[in-house]
Amino acid sequence: MPRLPSAGRLRIKVGDVWRARWFELEPRQLKYYRRQRGQNENDAPEAIIDITNARVQGTEDQNLHRFEVTAEEVTYELEADSAEERGLWVEALKQAIGPRRSSGIAMIVGGVIGAIGAVALAPVALTVVGFTSGGIAAGSMAASMMSSAAIANGGGVAAGSLVALLQSAGAAGLGTAATGAVATVGGAAGAAVVGVGQKIV
Repeated sequence: MPRLPSAGRLRIKVGDVWRARWFELEPRQLKYYRRQRGQNENDAPEAIIDITNARVQGTEDQNLHRFEVTAEEVTYELEADSAEERGLWVEALKQAIGPRRSSGIAMIVGGVIGAIGAVALAPVALTVVGFTSGGIAAGSMAASMMSSAAIANGGGVAAGSLVALLQSAGAAGLGTAATGAVATVGGAAGAAVVGVGQKIV
C-alpha cells in the first residue's frame, strides 16, 4: 500500500477560485502555505486548521479528485491530482483525527456541564482564547479561527457567524446571541472532555 502523505500539494477552493497550496499534516492540525516550505522554512502558514473533531468526506458533486474537511464549523473544499492521491489524503486525515471516543450519554452530560460552565466563565474564557475588548489578539486561537473563517468565506467573516458573535462579545460584553454562542462552544468542549475517558462504542 502506498505511504500516506504528511505533506504535499493540493488545491483549495477560495470563494469561486481553486488555488494550489502546500499542505502539511500534523497531529490535530492541518496547515497550508503559499509555497513548499523547503524553499523557505520561515514562511508562516496561510491558515492552521484544528482537525481535532473534524469530518472528512467526499464532495456533493461526486468528483473523485475532491474531498471536504469540516472543522470548527467551516468546510474546506480540497482537490488532489488523482483519485488515488485523494484517497491517501482522506485516509491520512482520518488517522490524524483519530476515533471518536464519546458515548451518546457522555456527550449529553458533558455538553450540559460545558454549556453551564461556559456561560458562567464566558468573560474570562473569551479573553483567554483571544477575543478581547481591544479586538482579536495576534497569534491567539481567536486569530486562527478568524483567519480560517475568512479564507473559507472568500476573504471576510460572515455576519452572524460564530466568530463574528464571539468577536462582538469580546469587544462589548455578552448579549443574548453571544451568550448562546459561548454556551454552544462550551457544550461542545465539555462533551469532548468527558468523552476522552470513554471507550469506543
